[in-house]
Amino acid sequence: GNVVETVEMEKAITKVTDKIKEYAKSTLDSAKSIVTLRKESELAQVQVQGLIEEYDRQAEKLRQVRDDETKTFEERIAANEELGRVLKEQEEEMLKLIDIRIREAELDFAKNDSLENQIKLQEALNEKKGIEAQITGFQSEQLTNQVSLQKEQTQFAIENEIGRASCRE
Repeated sequence: GNVVETVEMEKAITKVTDKIKEYAKSTLDSAKSIVTLRKESELAQVQVQGLIEEYDRQAEKLRQVRDDETKTFEERIAANEELGRVLKEQEEEMLKLIDIRIREAELDFAKNDSLENQIKLQEALNEKKGIEAQITGFQSEQLTNQVSLQKEQTQFAIENEIGRASCRE
């Protein structure tokens, strides 16, 4: 019976060794995927940040045209409409960026449920709310200016009609 027990023991040891190897491989694969994700995340963050800065610049140039009273109403209204489109694209990029940070914080938290990682995750979620508030403010400003430009254009047309009518008298 000694040989049978030895063979059974060797099988059990091989089984346990294989399980340990599988676990080590999955742990290593998991660590590699986290490192890969972190590298991709860092690269994506700097790329998206560059886009956000470019949208900021475009938006400011469009605000300058919109607010320039030497331009025609059509030019100013078109600039304001384009500003709305740029702000929408900027919002998408800003949300992409914060979503990357949130995913990273969620991974860290899943890997290590520490207070520090809970705080990091909550800060990222709070930052997303801040970005949403900032974008809402930009959109409100753009919409307010759209209404103002339309009123200004209407007022200008009324004054022109009054001027023409008084010239005919």
